[in-house]
Amino acid sequence: MNSWMTNIVVGAAFGAAIATAIAVFGGASSPDVIMVQEAEEVVEEPAITEEELALYIEVYRSMQADRNLKIDDAVQAKGTTVAEFRGIERRVQTQERLIKRVRESLLEQAKENASSLVERGVAVRP
Repeated sequence: MNSWMTNIVVGAAFGAAIATAIAVFGGASSPDVIMVQEAEEVVEEPAITEEELALYIEVYRSMQADRNLKIDDAVQAKGTTVAEFRGIERRVQTQERLIKRVRESLLEQAKENASSLVERGVAVRP
């Protein structure tokens, strides 16, 4: 789990514990404590569609192909905003199988680029 996700989970758990302690020491009855805990449930993110995953991969592939390309320009070229892209990115990074697919795609492109450089005589194989 990423450190920012760990901080969110730990922060939510700490907040729930504090709310429960305040409710108990403040003289609230048991049902009140249960209601406080239920109110702090985490909302589940929607699933990633194949189109969103393809967009995510395309943006990173374009940035890999052109190291000078900034995220703003890369997402704009794909018809989206940075905020929408970051939302997709956040959801992708919570699923290990999707992270693996992205890595494989980017590695495939890197290998293709390396082979192309060798064929053109720009780089030498080790």
